[in-house]
Amino acid sequence: CLFVFVLFCSSSLKVSGLPREPPFGVSNVSNADASVYLNATRLVLTPNERPSYSNLGFGVVGRGLERVLQQSFEDAIETQIFGPAK
Repeated sequence: CLFVFVLFCSSSLKVSGLPREPPFGVSNVSNADASVYLNATRLVLTPNERPSYSNLGFGVVGRGLERVLQQSFEDAIETQIFGPAK
């Protein structure tokens, strides 16, 4: 879906416009609940206008990586970053 791709890319570049903090922890909520929240979230900035760090945005990036790599974010960091660095 193009929307998901744009959200993923803009979140990783810190220009998504998403709020800094989600009302829940990014790791202790189901994907379904996170999707419901994201669909109801109002942007705090115009996307791609100016950089602004967002834990919520990086949560989106982490969840996207889990889905693409078909493994947890923690396992992905270990196998994709720390493993090759050894």
